[in-house]
Amino acid sequence: MVVAEKLRAHLAALEAAVVAEVHARGVAKQELAWGSTAEWFTHLAGTHRGTGHQTIRHAEVLVHERARPTPRWSRAGSRPSRRR
Repeated sequence: MVVAEKLRAHLAALEAAVVAEVHARGVAKQELAWGSTAEWFTHLAGTHRGTGHQTIRHAEVLVHERARPTPRWSRAGSRPSRRR
């Protein structure tokens, strides 16, 4: 069960990265002649209109805003000790 969850999470992260890249480059509008990336994704995924827009927003947040480097102490899991 854990392996399946890891694979689903990895696939979702990959999908978010691809959707954000397609949106950033304007591929859906410029090369595929869709009105927007959201419309293109909605068609491919076979979902409702609002889902495509929501997916684009979430993908951008996950890829761009959440990928910022974190302070060194937060990666280590604890704050650095203070010298007195």
